[in-house]
Amino acid sequence: MEKTSKGEKKENFLENFFKPRPNLEYELYKQKKTIGRTLNTNIEFEVPYTTDVMNHLFDITKIFSHSVFEYATLFIFFIQVFLFFCTETSGTFFLVTSLIWRFLYNAGIGYLLKIQSDRNGVVKFMKKHIFNHVKGKGHEHEEKFIVRLIRQQFKKKMADDYDFDAVPVEYNCWILFRCIEDLILVNDFTSYCCFSFRYLDVPEHLSIYDILRYIGAAVLIIFNIWVKQDAHRVVKDFAWYWGDFFFLVDSNLTFDGVFEIVPHPMYSVGYIGYYGSALMTKSYLVLFISLLIHASQLAFLVFVENPHIQKIYGSSNPQRPSGIELEKLRKYFNKDAIGFFRLDLYKSSDILSLVVCAITIIYTFSIDKSSNMPIM
Repeated sequence: MEKTSKGEKKENFLENFFKPRPNLEYELYKQKKTIGRTLNTNIEFEVPYTTDVMNHLFDITKIFSHSVFEYATLFIFFIQVFLFFCTETSGTFFLVTSLIWRFLYNAGIGYLLKIQSDRNGVVKFMKKHIFNHVKGKGHEHEEKFIVRLIRQQFKKKMADDYDFDAVPVEYNCWILFRCIEDLILVNDFTSYCCFSFRYLDVPEHLSIYDILRYIGAAVLIIFNIWVKQDAHRVVKDFAWYWGDFFFLVDSNLTFDGVFEIVPHPMYSVGYIGYYGSALMTKSYLVLFISLLIHASQLAFLVFVENPHIQKIYGSSNPQRPSGIELEKLRKYFNKDAIGFFRLDLYKSSDILSLVVCAITIIYTFSIDKSSNMPIM
């Protein structure tokens, strides 16, 4: 009898450990009722509740009820973590994987968002090849395998207020887009961390400069984490996952917190932690890759996100000059340079940027022998 009671206690402990906890945020969201509206067809619908990827992925109470999309993301995530901690995988490997994931992020996701913004391309494609084959409730067995699979996986991924057949196609396209995006974003960040910290070499005897360097790097990384969390608090899941490329919601955002410090904080100071990792590793290679990643993200902002913001919301500047005034201004002022794009050799700031880059490269390869430049 004593053994049985102990076994029952153990089973009860496991059941309670993996038992879903009450979600107060979800309850408040249901009371508020957010209304969405599709961009092209103006269909109104009640927007179901969603949560951010990190809380959803690593929620221990949902570890046995994830969709195939979450399991795929976790599988690749843990492979990279295993290779970093349990093998002697070189920094070159993580460098290549980091660049691949970054390409999938800025070029892949950027392309999908661009065609969706310009010609509703993603929704049209999904309607033609997948969602036109939806038969509705009671006829799921007549649907194609891919439709049944998506229906089942969305049911696992979403909360109780989600109904696959009740929401418009645009919303389901956004959820599928989010699944792809989560896979890329989580592993993009993971591969970069594995790459950068592979070059971390802590000296046996720390000098005061090493201590200050590590403290400064830690401050930058912690500040980066706070920026991301505060930005997500402000814009919520809808804007964080580019929901307005698919539909709009009837709600007003209050841009406080980090948005009062800098514009587009996710893309500007939201990458300061990358420079913190370069400072911590004391590696010019990590610094240059961080600069490349940050530049590609700013290009994503300029060529994908900003044009869509202008298209949907218009200019946020009431004092924007007229067309004639703009033509006059362009005679005297060119657009600012982005990296090496739009450089103007008649502007002292652009010349200074080139000089600083040249000095840095010459110093790195010819003078400084203490940096971790070898990548093998």
